[in-house]
Amino acid sequence: MTTQGLIDRMMTTPTTVNTKSLREYEMPDRLFLTGQEIKELSGFSWKSKQIAWLKATAIPFRINATGHPVITRTAIQGRPATVHTTEAAPSRGWSPRAIGA
Repeated sequence: MTTQGLIDRMMTTPTTVNTKSLREYEMPDRLFLTGQEIKELSGFSWKSKQIAWLKATAIPFRINATGHPVITRTAIQGRPATVHTTEAAPSRGWSPRAIGA
């Protein structure tokens, strides 16, 4: 089959799309790992086992409201997280407040 024939066939053949798996691939640079990625990383599907493994490997994570571990991609990829800070003025030390000011 030619390339054009394959393209035509794909365009005319109705397909069903699993939207759950599609959502995982919409944003390749998501901020957090997906549940499936955490399962693949740790080798465990139970959240308690995943948490124990993450603690043992010293990978930084947080626990969300449902008790599941949440891991940023930067924690795995080794890139530093971007932190927006404002540079504070240098401190001059303590000085008394003027009376009546």
